[in-house]
Amino acid sequence: MRTESETPAGVGAAARWLAALLDAADAVWRTHRGWVIAALLVAAVLQSRAALPKMGEFNIQYNAAVRTLSGEIPYRRTDHYYFTYPPAVLFLYAPFTRLPLRAAKEAWCAVAVALLAWNVVLSGRMTALRPSPGVLLVAALCTVRHLTNNLMRGQITPLIFVAILLAWVFDARDRPGRAGVAMAVAIHTKLYPGIAAILFVLRARWRTVAATLAAVLALFVLPVVFFPLGTYPHVLAAWLDLALGESAHGCFHKAMNQSIAAFFYRLLTADRNHVAIVHLPSAVPLVLTVATHVAAFATTAILVRRAEAVVDAEARALARAAAASMLLIYLAVAVPCSHKYNLLAEVPGYVTLLCAFRREPAGRVAAVVVGSTLVSYVAALRPLGVVCADLWSAAIVFVGCALVARDACRGPGTAAVYTPSTNAPLADAQ
Repeated sequence: MRTESETPAGVGAAARWLAALLDAADAVWRTHRGWVIAALLVAAVLQSRAALPKMGEFNIQYNAAVRTLSGEIPYRRTDHYYFTYPPAVLFLYAPFTRLPLRAAKEAWCAVAVALLAWNVVLSGRMTALRPSPGVLLVAALCTVRHLTNNLMRGQITPLIFVAILLAWVFDARDRPGRAGVAMAVAIHTKLYPGIAAILFVLRARWRTVAATLAAVLALFVLPVVFFPLGTYPHVLAAWLDLALGESAHGCFHKAMNQSIAAFFYRLLTADRNHVAIVHLPSAVPLVLTVATHVAAFATTAILVRRAEAVVDAEARALARAAAASMLLIYLAVAVPCSHKYNLLAEVPGYVTLLCAFRREPAGRVAAVVVGSTLVSYVAALRPLGVVCADLWSAAIVFVGCALVARDACRGPGTAAVYTPSTNAPLADAQ
């Protein structure tokens, strides 16, 4: 057992600080719930107004939907920024084309705010531990950069992560049909969410896997009903040609690219866009990228499988949530063209870590939460020039969730635990 003298002062301080913050958040929600909701709504309105002049992603989708409703093929390489999503996504934006562009942006902001809030709520339901409102508020505070980044650019990412989390929640409630449809929406929108469906395979949820495959196929076939007779095959062929040839957004030197591949490329490879920090043979970044992918995915898969064998119901729920959060973070950085908007995937990880801290106030969990949040906000200070700083934050949350999942699989009391008031470590059951 670790003695108090062996406890790092910073870790104990982080535990006390985080416990006090969670208690304060719960107390404020209990006594001033109306004011909290009003403040959140005001903040959302102000952020949405600031987003209106930007929202470049929404402009692309809006214009593509207008062209589609006019009988044109929406996929144009001649545009500076062009529409790249599958045809069925156009019908998500079709209702907004009935409004002028500014009014459509305002309507999308309202939808996006609701989706972002839903991301936080679903992250709590995914844990099956019923986190308190204070936990959800603190998780939102820790990830507010990722929430606002998606809102400012009019991203579709919040819908993707809502669909993934809904699929996992439905599957946990043994509703494979609904889970399959929700996961198919995410996969159809951007193909990389298929990584999230691996959770069903690892848990041997074969009915959900079958429902997902059927729903994905249906989403590619059903738009034929809405396009003029005979034109849909040409639209689908244009999308396939664009999707297979798309490489511009995968530029590893771009600051918004926070993928594993981009990290090693920018760290170790020099080109006309930047100077490498360390000069190594060109094969080294590829080897390190592959090794990191293998290590991250293998660790996640092992913990997902081990979580299913945990006997204690509460520990099993925590282990499942932590392992699923790891898979979601891996999904966010796995694709070579993964942008910073995908780091919205950190929200379930933070909720899981805070639930684990509430269950057993461990100093190291507090250190992970505080450390990753600080790194995330340091990443906003671009003059520091940190390579893929947002990726570092995601990596810290990933490791924290891995520790939580491992300890939950082993049983309670595997780590030195701190009471919020005294910072005294409790007995280590191991």
